[in-house]
Amino acid sequence: MEDSTKTRQRQHERPVVNGEATVRTATSQATGALVDVSEGGLQVLCRVPANLGESVEVCFTPEGYPEQIRAPGKVTRLGPDRVGIEFTQPSAWRPIWREIAAFYAVKDRQEERYPAQGKATIYLAPHRANCEVVNVSRSGLQIQCEVPASVGNPVEVRFTPKGYSEEITVAGRVTRVRGREIGIAFSETSSWQASWRKMVAFRTVSQKKQEGPLTPERLIADVAAIQKEAAASPEVSVKTAALWKMESLGVTFGRIAQTGETLSDPNLPAEARPIVHVGMGGAAVEVANFDAAEITRRIDSLAHPDYRLFGYEQIGAMLGVYEKTFPRLMLGLKRLNRPNPAEFIPLFPSEVQRLISHGYGRLLYFNSKDIHAALRNIKKREFLDLRAAVQGMAFGYTMVNHVELGVVLETGDSLLDPVLVKAFKAGLVYALEFWDWMSPGFLETLQFPSTRASELIAVARQEIAAARQRGFLRPFSVERLSHA
Repeated sequence: MEDSTKTRQRQHERPVVNGEATVRTATSQATGALVDVSEGGLQVLCRVPANLGESVEVCFTPEGYPEQIRAPGKVTRLGPDRVGIEFTQPSAWRPIWREIAAFYAVKDRQEERYPAQGKATIYLAPHRANCEVVNVSRSGLQIQCEVPASVGNPVEVRFTPKGYSEEITVAGRVTRVRGREIGIAFSETSSWQASWRKMVAFRTVSQKKQEGPLTPERLIADVAAIQKEAAASPEVSVKTAALWKMESLGVTFGRIAQTGETLSDPNLPAEARPIVHVGMGGAAVEVANFDAAEITRRIDSLAHPDYRLFGYEQIGAMLGVYEKTFPRLMLGLKRLNRPNPAEFIPLFPSEVQRLISHGYGRLLYFNSKDIHAALRNIKKREFLDLRAAVQGMAFGYTMVNHVELGVVLETGDSLLDPVLVKAFKAGLVYALEFWDWMSPGFLETLQFPSTRASELIAVARQEIAAARQRGFLRPFSVERLSHA
């Protein structure tokens, strides 16, 4: 039964639609976020006391849609935090579905589109065809060609817009077919899912009280235990949570360490040194109250020489955290005298300025709805190194959305500017490296069908091999995707 249900579900494209839904059974109801909706059914993030096959009624309103929708259905999938529902009156539902599809198609056309006339190539397995690019928007593009495409097909388009010097590769799915015209939406994680994951990350990194006396020796022992457990786990979610926990312990180390107590301690595994130094850098900012000279003195006195610069990246994240009150409270941080970044960042050497921009971009992703909003926020802060900040944004995006790594590795082409696309790819690659450094062998477990994902993984493998030969990981640097 489970297999047949999955087969039926794959027959319908399931576009992500934000909104709220209520699922009603004969005796109870539950309300949660609408995950996706298709011609065949929908998925809701909620816990409903129901059984597989049980009849339900679902009431939902997609984001921006002018009216509430009611539809009967049956439960086809139950998860710990979500329920999948198949509509049981398709003849009544299909007209509603067409109205929803038309409504969002019109909404998509309202986005600003950039003319991108020129020749392109579309890859739709097993077909390859030449095509004309009509226009490009933030969320997708429109092409004209002769290729047998259906809504939902995964595709890749390669083209060079007028005025650009480099070819752009776009991965996505077919959303509209009208004769020779094909609409394609870029692959990307949904904003509500990303928002939830950001909250999980904040809670994991936030400072929690620990039982027993806190000493640097105990903190390092705890880090070693967390790293060992994560390296043994096949789950990327376990590895990511471990990174956040070790970052938190690095903050604590930076707060309590006394003269002579450093992260050069041989009991601290090399695999954990980068992330622990990142956390320590946050404590240095806190203890120094954003005094540049004191931050430098504290980081340099506590750091292992090979990993010292990782601590400086966190300065940017702290500048971002202290822009708003909510992130600071989520992380359990005290008030500080946040300086004017435009005057503060130039107090550091150029390489440190790059790292600060990376950390700032990483935090701006957390503070923004999605990568496009984050990019707008980055561009507003002219004191940042744009490429480094975009790389940091991509790094944060990858870590937060690790459970959809296949989708994550397809993201970024919608930034359009080839320089920023390359910077975004560098962030994706470095996140892969960061996982593998903490958990050796991780990259060898990754296999995705898309060419783009495979290429990024291959770059990460080359970079991590060079790092292991060198004996240490360079801070947030991808030599093969440098911007020189």
